[in-house]
Amino acid sequence: MVYNGVNESESLVYNNIPCALARSAHNHSPTPVGYDTQTPTKNYRLRLYAAPEVTFLLGDRVEVYRGGRVFIGLASDSFYYDSHSVCVMEIGEVRENDND
Repeated sequence: MVYNGVNESESLVYNNIPCALARSAHNHSPTPVGYDTQTPTKNYRLRLYAAPEVTFLLGDRVEVYRGGRVFIGLASDSFYYDSHSVCVMEIGEVRENDND
C-alpha cells in the first residue's frame, strides 16, 4: 500500500519474479499495523523465498502463482542471506489460476 498524504492505494512493486513457497510448522507472522480484523482460522503460513535483492515489507500483499493455483496473502518483513531473502506469507486465499 502506498499513502499519498490523502489516500492509500495499491502499487505494483514486483512482477514475475522467481520465488518458492515452503511449508513449516514454525512459521510466525505478526499482524501488520492497521489490520484490525481477526484472522480467520482458515489462514495458514508459508515461507516465501526469493532473490536477495527482493524486499518484502510487513503487510505487503503478495500473489504467488504455482501449479495452476494462486496463493494470495500478506508478507512479513524480509530476512536476508547472501543467496536469498525469506519472509513469512500468511495465506488468506487460494484459487485456481484461470490463466494456466
